[in-house]
Amino acid sequence: MGQVFTWDAVRDWRIPIDLSIFSKVIEDISDQLFGRPFILGLIVCGSVLRGDHTIRSDIDCFILYDHRFEHAAFKYMQEAIEDAAAQDVPLSFIPCDSLLANTRMHHVGDSFLLHLERSVSAGGLIKGNPLQMLAQSNSMEEELESYLRTKMYNLQEAWAQSGTFSDERMASFLKKLLEAPMHVARKTLARHIPLGADSKAYVQTTYAENMPLSMVIQLQRLVSLDQEYTELLQKQSMFRNETEYRAFLQKILAHTEDVLAFIRSNLAHVAATAR
Repeated sequence: MGQVFTWDAVRDWRIPIDLSIFSKVIEDISDQLFGRPFILGLIVCGSVLRGDHTIRSDIDCFILYDHRFEHAAFKYMQEAIEDAAAQDVPLSFIPCDSLLANTRMHHVGDSFLLHLERSVSAGGLIKGNPLQMLAQSNSMEEELESYLRTKMYNLQEAWAQSGTFSDERMASFLKKLLEAPMHVARKTLARHIPLGADSKAYVQTTYAENMPLSMVIQLQRLVSLDQEYTELLQKQSMFRNETEYRAFLQKILAHTEDVLAFIRSNLAHVAATAR
């Protein structure tokens, strides 16, 4: 899972070749935090910590900031994202302000909290410890149901508008399509059993062991589509072919209905097994 690139980005190969650049970007983020007391805590998440990142990877950071200095905090985030983009590394922040962090209205539910705790254990804590500053929020079940419903609606809404998308927005939508099945599988699993890891391989294996066969087959087909895109990208790194590349982006788009069907299956399973 990971980035989907526009044809222009592939043609000009604005894609990281040397994967060590991801570590450099994390070092830059750490360095930039000095002298910015309004950033109260920051945790790096994801594949970069596990060391299984690829040219399609991005860097996600959970960031807790002082709500009294919101403008300065977002200016920092914008500049950090621009600096990373200049090195062809996609960087994104998951912001939480200090005011909401002290109430149950923040967006860090139980399953996301567990993900952040694993990231801290893996060495992702860059500044402070934002987890110690968070009030208890949604339960695992509330978080799951809210996530699935929101994901379903957002993809449906975007699909309806996709005929007017620019290449950049289409790439962003296709990224969400390819990522959704694994995110949905992880959330649904976390409702039933304690998860021992966050990796794609672990989630796929554990999902196959615990969920109905029809849903396992749906997930496998969508993961295969993601793998096909990675293989195409590797091929394009040596031999650029715009027609072939754009045709595959349309193939991904054509699977929107399959992604929605998978989310719908998980929603139905959750409803049927509600405690």
